[in-house]
Amino acid sequence: MLRDEIWNQLVDAERLVRYYGDLAQHYNRCSWILRGIILLFCMAGITALLDRIPEWANLIVYAVLAGAIVSEAIMSYEKKAALVGIIYIRCDKLLDQWRDLWNEVDQEDPVDEGVIQEKYRRLRDDLTDVTGWVALCGISEHKRIHRKATKKAYETIEGYYAHV
Repeated sequence: MLRDEIWNQLVDAERLVRYYGDLAQHYNRCSWILRGIILLFCMAGITALLDRIPEWANLIVYAVLAGAIVSEAIMSYEKKAALVGIIYIRCDKLLDQWRDLWNEVDQEDPVDEGVIQEKYRRLRDDLTDVTGWVALCGISEHKRIHRKATKKAYETIEGYYAHV
């Protein structure tokens, strides 16, 4: 039973590493896109262009610029990327520890059950603490990235541990 639970936690740790890595990249990309839009529309040459286009088009340009500025301020993509990046690094370290624990459990020699249970509890608690930071900071789940990370995690784990 503990063996199965360790396996499940190993798979979950793999999923979390992939998810938070991809989510950090997503937030960085969003931040750069918004900054690029703001920079593009704030350049000095845009004012000359605005004089040449119809007034309704000016309104669209200003609406896009205002939307980008407000989105950057409200969404805080840069801060989210930094936080999720830290979580990613911590999850990656925990994944290595889950792999080590799995290798201990998966060996043929008898393993001290008490030591295994203690390592399991500590790793599970550490993973819960780290992933709890996301909820505290109000970062919601990104379903597309989550599905992709889950699929990739199962493929990776199956590749590493095909004999299980």
